[in-house]
Amino acid sequence: MSPTEVTPAAGSDAHVIDFELPHPDEVFVAGEWRKPAEPGVIDVVDPTTEEVLIQVARPGAAEADAAVAAARAAFDHGPWPRMTPEERVEVVGRFTKAMEGTWAISIRPGLWSLAPRSPTPRSSTTARP
Repeated sequence: MSPTEVTPAAGSDAHVIDFELPHPDEVFVAGEWRKPAEPGVIDVVDPTTEEVLIQVARPGAAEADAAVAAARAAFDHGPWPRMTPEERVEVVGRFTKAMEGTWAISIRPGLWSLAPRSPTPRSSTTARP
């Protein structure tokens, strides 16, 4: 079993989560995957069993600063501040349409929640050094 595949306990009515996380040891900042400046991982935990589902890289202050700087640069030098309200509505509409195809994947049973019929996300995270 890969670290991104979770099989429910015997007799459980939970669903199987099977997905690929391209770089669990990296963080995505400014359009690229990168190693965090400081070591550490975050355990993504199934709250119903307290089982660690996967460990992912823990971003720190350096990654937050880089993300804020990239967002500021994109806003200051990108097209958004020069767009009319109508153009912005069109962009947000395109984004919404693009995301609609992923909602079915994101919230299907087993990916959104380990317990069927749950209306809210059920995972939690715990940081570890």
